[in-house]
Amino acid sequence: MNKSSRPIYISILLSMLLLGVHVLDGQVNMSARSIGVAGTYMTQSRGVDAIGWNPANLGYWEAHKPLVVDEAELTAIEQPVPVMPEVEISVNVDETALQLDTLVEDLIVAQAAPDVDSVAVEPTEPVVKLQPEPISDEPVVQEHALISAPAVRVRKALRVPFFSAAGQLDNSVISPAWISQYLSSGGYLDKEVKEEMLNTFPETGWSLVPAIRAPFGVAIGNFAFSINLEVNGSVVIPKDMMGMIFNGLRFDEPVSLDDYRSDVQAVVPISFAYGKEMTGNATLDKVFKRFFVGGALKYLYGVSRLRTESFSGSISTHKELVQFSGSSSAMMALFNGSGFALDLGAAADVNDRMSAGLSLHNLLGTIQWTNASTYDATFDLNTKGVDLTDNAQVDSLSDNFLTEEESSGETVKTSYPTYLLAGLQYNLAPKMTIYANYRQYFVEELNFDTSPIFSVAAEARPAAWLPLRLGFSFGGFEEFKWGTGFGLNFAGYHLDVGFSQTRGMFNDAKGVSIAFEQTFFF
Repeated sequence: MNKSSRPIYISILLSMLLLGVHVLDGQVNMSARSIGVAGTYMTQSRGVDAIGWNPANLGYWEAHKPLVVDEAELTAIEQPVPVMPEVEISVNVDETALQLDTLVEDLIVAQAAPDVDSVAVEPTEPVVKLQPEPISDEPVVQEHALISAPAVRVRKALRVPFFSAAGQLDNSVISPAWISQYLSSGGYLDKEVKEEMLNTFPETGWSLVPAIRAPFGVAIGNFAFSINLEVNGSVVIPKDMMGMIFNGLRFDEPVSLDDYRSDVQAVVPISFAYGKEMTGNATLDKVFKRFFVGGALKYLYGVSRLRTESFSGSISTHKELVQFSGSSSAMMALFNGSGFALDLGAAADVNDRMSAGLSLHNLLGTIQWTNASTYDATFDLNTKGVDLTDNAQVDSLSDNFLTEEESSGETVKTSYPTYLLAGLQYNLAPKMTIYANYRQYFVEELNFDTSPIFSVAAEARPAAWLPLRLGFSFGGFEEFKWGTGFGLNFAGYHLDVGFSQTRGMFNDAKGVSIAFEQTFFF
């Protein structure tokens, strides 16, 4: 094999190596919270998470807006109030009315803040200044009593996700139940059992879906910035190749490799997003209690695109020879892609209980790869008449096995998946919120397809700092997904954990996702 033949094998090898680490499972901007609700995360995403879900949600940060309450971010405190002596007093009515109005306004703000990250109230002078007459010219303030009162919010503008990770292993056939039935029983795998195992694989082959996301970002007020590594793709192993693994090579029974396919793309999107509340529009004010818009601009740095354009071949063994022949064509581009994409979104609070959102993502999203290379290869191995104990003959066989033509300097355009999201949120009770999402992709490549995805989820808050999540998703490439998770949300620090399974539940699931996310507030 000559050195020039190596790139095509590097392409195939990298595609297969990427199978071991993948997340994203057909969705983008996956986080621990989104995994815990099976992707039903459109209306509740905040901060950096709003990128890829709905940039309009960044508008919810705006200060002094009476927004839908996130109880996990509000607390009750004890506030001292004065106990006044039993004396004849006079009241300055104008000053009292002004201070009462200020208190009521603060309490309204405190009870409607979905993105409050901590609360604090400094004791101040009494709400109503009472001046006893004629005992003294000084205000009388005696021992303070403690009462429970709503907290006035202190916003923290900076959100920083730190050391967050997510991972998934997914395929189209193998599940824990499959492994237990065929591989962990300790029994002998006879011909009938092997045939039964092989029949569990579809004629189209064994599908594996590699993808990965390594997130970093920061949100400051209404703005957010993120930079991620996203890998998406699909690899299909032919059914005949699986039969060769189970049964080995048999004389005079050729093994077809015709259905092998691989397509993997690695991109680093660098995103800038902004969201804002729209006020003063009479038409919107009639329909919605609050209305928000937002957008995100993404620069797409292409790390790699490895795609098998065609692959055909067969392996056959006979008593007197081994024959391996076929042809392939592959495209490979490394560290030379660039492009742009645009996200647009809108969100609204319909009333005090219901919110809705709509967003379009990766509009005009394409990546242009410069200096891409195409490798066309034919391979032919025939050991007939070769003395395998003769090193010279073996070396000659190896040198003549592969012939390849390489063309480089090409410019190739690939798409970045465009999709639509729609979501509803309803505050069913003070400690219970339910969600519904619709997702629609507009491309059929990598690990995405155009089958619609519907999902529902719920979040319960038995304690303000302990959200519990559960969600279910139907449709799309994965067909079915369920997820669960929880959070430990404290002032200045949130830890969220998510777990989900695809194509089944528990031992019948063929994919599993685990994620955790830490967020610090400053």
